[in-house]
Parts: sequence; structure tokens; C-alpha cells
Amino acid sequence: MEQGPNIDIIKFVCPPIYKYWTNHRKLKEDLNSLVSKKDELQSGKEDIELRLSVELQLEKKPRKEVENWLKKAGKAISEAQDIEDRVSKVNCLSRASIGREIDGKIQEMIEVHNQGSFPNSLVIDAPSNRVMTFPTPELVGETTVKEKIWAYLMGDSVFKIGVCGMKGIGKTTIMKHIHDDLLKETKFDKVIWITVSKEFDVIKLQEGIAYALNEDLSKLHKDKNTWAAILFKILEARKRYVIILDDVWQRFSLADVGIPKPTRGNGCKLVLTTRSIEEARSIGCEIIKVEHLPEKEALDLFLNNVGRDLLLIPTLHSTLKQVVEQCAGLPLVIVTVANSLMGEYDIHTWNNALNELKGHKVSVKEDFEISKEELIEYWIVEGLIDEMGTRQATYSMGHAIFNRLENICLLKSCQGGTHVKMPDLVRHMALYITSTRYLVQAGKQLKELPEQEWKGDVEKVSLMQNNIKEVSFGTALPKCSTLSTLLLQRSQLERIHESFFKLMKGIQILDFSYNVGIKDLPDSISDLENIIALLLHCCTCLEYVPSLAKLRALKKLDLGGTSIKEVPRGTEMLVHLSYLDLNAKSLEQEIPDGTLGRLFRLQYLRLDKACAKAK
Repeated sequence: MEQGPNIDIIKFVCPPIYKYWTNHRKLKEDLNSLVSKKDELQSGKEDIELRLSVELQLEKKPRKEVENWLKKAGKAISEAQDIEDRVSKVNCLSRASIGREIDGKIQEMIEVHNQGSFPNSLVIDAPSNRVMTFPTPELVGETTVKEKIWAYLMGDSVFKIGVCGMKGIGKTTIMKHIHDDLLKETKFDKVIWITVSKEFDVIKLQEGIAYALNEDLSKLHKDKNTWAAILFKILEARKRYVIILDDVWQRFSLADVGIPKPTRGNGCKLVLTTRSIEEARSIGCEIIKVEHLPEKEALDLFLNNVGRDLLLIPTLHSTLKQVVEQCAGLPLVIVTVANSLMGEYDIHTWNNALNELKGHKVSVKEDFEISKEELIEYWIVEGLIDEMGTRQATYSMGHAIFNRLENICLLKSCQGGTHVKMPDLVRHMALYITSTRYLVQAGKQLKELPEQEWKGDVEKVSLMQNNIKEVSFGTALPKCSTLSTLLLQRSQLERIHESFFKLMKGIQILDFSYNVGIKDLPDSISDLENIIALLLHCCTCLEYVPSLAKLRALKKLDLGGTSIKEVPRGTEMLVHLSYLDLNAKSLEQEIPDGTLGRLFRLQYLRLDKACAKAK
């Protein structure tokens, strides 16, 4: 039997079949190995990326070798995935070729994986590219304050500093100078400046701090608690930094923002500028108050900005000094006014500027000081303070309000703390806000009522400390249905016309105190049924007060220091009276029986000892 041809056929066919089967089996094994190495490299890459994301939060940048490795690993993984996708589509003739490609990619991924071992840090320090200096005017007069702040920053006893003072006083300018000086110091590694302003927002503050640290929190979920935790970790790791928060209006918690507590251990400091001492105290700041510039320093600052060549013009000297005086020692106002007058040499221009400044100031006596107790009494009768159970409790509330107003620089204490006065800028703003409803012309040396300015819808009028001998209107009496308060104390009054109160039926507060020329009050006062305070203190010549029987709403009656000889008729009808001063030595008659007994709301009663004969 002949077998030659069959054997030849078998010899010819079997080797290719064996080789095909061998290649198929090896390709499957190689593909499994490829997928395994690809997954290992992917895991290693993800581990490195995770480590990197943590270390980059500390204001660092990736090492170049790490960046290159991540690119190389990503490329190898992508190419391996491409091979895996192509395997299912190759024919038998291509298997050997793709098998060799798989072998090569496996070796490449093994090498890349071995190169991805970074036992040390993945990052290096990033150069700070967000350091800024401020264009700042020359400091004049505030150098003492600056030196005090600087001493606290350089020392090891104070870690939180509150720079306080009213708007325009120079807080921000001082801190800009200090900021720029700190950039030259080696004590701190980082100086962060954030402008907070009135619309306080924790998220915005956190974004500002992160930006200063070259951090981007926007990649994270926008949640202030999450951001606070991240910032806390970043700042806690850094140490030796100063954070300056400019123009803080509201109290806040350092922890809520993510600012670690500055301590001697971490070498950190916090400075904030604010108008409110209370806001600074709320986070434990050492308080530094910035005061108005003294006269000499104010003049120096003005001349530095307007140009000292003006001193060569003698005719301007007097007006120039008056202009500076009108700026009230406020650096911001001084610089603004000086810049507006730079290059002006005409006396008429300067006189016009002076008149404008005077016109913008509040029409009350300059630097007027008022007793705290007197002001509290006004607040009580105006209903601005709720009357407590006792006058002592009410006064305590009043003094607490004073403390608050002083702490936010709206009032300034004087005369050993018994009196207060209002800064010029604050008076200007107060009168501007109320100008359509209030008429205030105190201390203006007026000799008669300002009838042209006295509008029919005015609510409050203050004409105290003038030279108005007689209170009356001309033929056209204004309709004063909205008038609630009239202050005419210390105005040299001698006579009040009978018709004066006929169109003031709604008036609630009348103050004629310290008008020593008044001898009697018009009977028309008896019809002021809405009045709650009638103040005639130290009207030493006053002898006659008409019946008060219809003044049932009256809460305060002050006749102390007058010359009345008897208690006004109808006093027993004043059942809402809580304050009664009858300390008049001229009283000749006893207080009528039962009068005081009916005044069951009385909290304050003052009588002359010789006349205290009430039964």
C-alpha cells in the first residue's frame, strides 16, 4: 500500500496547524498578562495621583520626574488598552505580530511600574507669585500707632491685634505700610491680605485666603465646613504667617473660616481693621485705637498732598488753615480735599471750597458735649429705650448703649466719661440721612425762628443754644401736624407767643430748659394732649404754668430750678407721670392732698426739702 503522498500531506499540514494552535494559546496567555500589568500600572498611577493631591494642598508643585512618570504611565496604559481592543479582530496571520507587540508592551509597563517608586515627597515648594505691595501715601501722625502694631507683631506676647477707629481715620493706610514692611522681614514666611468689607461672607473669605496660598478650592464641593477643614490643615502645616483682615464689619469665628488660633507655638499672627471695638474683642484681639490727627500733623499731611509751594502765597494762609480744620483730623478727608485743590492758587477757589466744607458739616454746635444722663432721659421719653422695672435698670441699659456706640466710633467719650460728643463725620452723615425730616440749627446765633427752613412736614426741630428772644411765627403759621420734638433750651428765650402751639397738636417733647428770661407759659400749652415730656429745668424766672389737667399722656415734668409758687393745676391728673421734678425753692403752698398718691407710676420724685410737705 502506498503511503507516500498521504504522509507528505500530513507533513505539510501538521506543522502550520501546530504552530497556529501554539500561537493561539500563547496569545491568550500574553493577553491575560497584558491586562494584569495594565491594571497594576493603573493602580500605581492612581496611588501616586492620590498622594499628589494631598501634598499639593500645602502650596507645593509636583516634581518634574513625577509629572513625567504620570504622563508615561498614562501613555502605556492607553496603548495597552488599544492592543487589548485589537486582539479580538486579528486573523491567524497577524497573531504572531501582535503577540510580539504584547510582549513588548508588557515589558514596557513592568519598567514604568518599577520607575514609579517615589519613597520621598512627590512635590517641591512652589514659588510664591501672589505677593503684592500697595501704593500707599506717606504716613503723617500715625507713626506711633504703626510702631505699636509693629512691636506686637515682632513680639511674642500678643497674637491677635484689632486696629480700631472710625471711617477715614487711617486704619487701612497704616496696615498697608505694615504689610509692605512685613514682606521684607524674615520672621514670617507668608503675609496674607484679605479685604473683608461690609457684605461678610465666609465662603468669599475662605476663597481669598486660598487664593493667597495658591490654592484652588473650587475643585471641591462648595461647602464652608469642608473648606474650613482644608484651610485649617493647610495653615496648620505652614506656620509663621500673618493674616491681615481689612475692614471687618461683623464678628466671626476663626474656626468657622478655618484659621488656626495664632499662638507662640505656631508663630502666627492675626490683624484686623474695624470700626467696632466689640468685633475685635469678640475674637480676643488686643485693641489699638487710631485717633484723629492733631492740628500740626493734619496740616503737614495736607501740605504734602496739595503742595508746599502754597505757603509762598500769604493771602492763602488763613483760608488754607481753615480748610484743614474743616477736615476734622481725618486723613482720608484731608488727602481727598488736598488733591482736589492741588494747583489752585486763586483765593476765590479756596474760599468756595471752605464754604462747601462748612455747608456739608452738620448744623450743630461744633464739638458739642452732652451729658450721658441727659441723653438717656431723651432716649427714655422718645421711646428709644424701653422703661425697665426701675430707673436704675433703665439707666444701665442706656449706658450699655453708650458703650456700644463708643466701641463702634459713633460717639466719643469726654469729661471723664460723663459726657459724649459726636464726631463731625458722623454728625454729617446723621443729618444727611434725616435732612428731609429734621431741622437742626443749633448754636447758629439765630435771633428768630428760621421760618423759611421750617417745612410743614418736619418731625423734629433743634434750635438750642441760639439768641432767639421771642418764639412766634409771622402771618403764615406753618402746619406742624407732624412735629413731635422741639428743642429750644439755652436759647435766651423771654416770650412764647400764645398762638405758637395752636398748630402743634401732635407735639410730644418740649424742652425750654435754661431759658432764664421766660416768666410764663402760654395757656395754649394746656391743649397739647399728646405731649409726653415738658422740660423747663432752670428757667429761673418762670412763675406761671397753666393747667396741665388735659396732658394725660405726660410722662416727664421738670420744673426744677423754676420760680413757681404752687404746683400746677391738674398735676394730680397726670397718671402716666414717671418723672417729676418740683425742686423749686419758691414753692409756697403744700402739694395738694392725694396728688402724689394718684401718681402711682412715679419712679423719680424730687422736691425742695423746705417744701416737701406732702401728706
